Amino acid sequence: MKNKSEFLNVVFLVKGFNSFSGAAKQALVLSKAIKPKVKKITILNIDNKFEVERYVDGIKVITVRKLSILSYLKVVCLLKVGKVDIVHSQGFFFDFIPFLYFAGIKYIIKSTMYNSDDFLSLKKSKFGQVKLFFAKKCVANNSLTQQMRKVNQTFLPNEKIFTIPNAVAIPNENPNKRNLALFVGGIIERKRPDLAIRFFVNNFPDNYELLIIGPTTELSDFDKPYFDNCINISKSNTHFLGLLSKDKVQEYMRAAKCILFFSEQEGLPNVVLEAMSYNCIPFISDMDGLSREIIPSDKEHFIINNPYEDKVQDIDCLIEDTIKSNYFRKLAVLRYHKDIIAKSNIEMYIDACE
Repeated sequence: MKNKSEFLNVVFLVKGFNSFSGAAKQALVLSKAIKPKVKKITILNIDNKFEVERYVDGIKVITVRKLSILSYLKVVCLLKVGKVDIVHSQGFFFDFIPFLYFAGIKYIIKSTMYNSDDFLSLKKSKFGQVKLFFAKKCVANNSLTQQMRKVNQTFLPNEKIFTIPNAVAIPNENPNKRNLALFVGGIIERKRPDLAIRFFVNNFPDNYELLIIGPTTELSDFDKPYFDNCINISKSNTHFLGLLSKDKVQEYMRAAKCILFFSEQEGLPNVVLEAMSYNCIPFISDMDGLSREIIPSDKEHFIINNPYEDKVQDIDCLIEDTIKSNYFRKLAVLRYHKDIIAKSNIEMYIDACE
């Protein structure tokens, strides 16, 4: 007898699949893990580019033009004809979700960013009451974190909210680490790479290097004076590598001993979870309490409240001892392994479809 999941036809809804969207990349990781367990899985990508259909790592990706009513109507008709059971939206997309609602297609909304697309933030934004109406019509919400669950439960009954973290594909272990610290993310003020640089300068010995990896002018909110300041406060052992391929970033994560991530606010930062899976030790900011969902209470010394000034005693020894224990890699396997997260998502689909 087949499991209920083997009858499911699931569509992931994303925006900017080919850009820097962490939510879109997460959809691909999850789709690959879920695919063997369901009847059919597809990624529907809303983008500025022309419509195209292709396969990425064995997953069918259909791209429709952003803000094209004709394209939206066409794809919704395809979803109806194809008897899609659930559309799993990686964020709240106000331009498309109403089409799902009026077509009678069940949809799940994943909240991806605190103070951005949690339900209170939707309410406070332009056309907030309208957005909230369609958001509350979802058959389920993945709040992603307890931080956003506390917000969303004001608007949805508890039984409709699931809190499922992001998934990570666990790599092979690498015992050969180098004296490398990483910053990975957009070189923009919200990600606060300047704090990573300051923390590195104040805490790390001279035999370490800091690699700054991420897009600059490719981003709409790139600020050249801010970028120039990051360069000016750096020392000679800090290197700006710009935007790199996924494989190259993973190569550096495999080799690096730690990652510095002092963003102001996040949903659940994939880059930190991925670094942990490589046994790359995270030093992170509080992020309005989110840090405590990532770092267990007995390791709170890895949460840096004031990266600009805080000093960590014997940081080199702390990093070496933590690497030897494999603590954060084991934690990533336990909490974020893609197969565990895929199972939780499938259970949410089954519950939402009943």
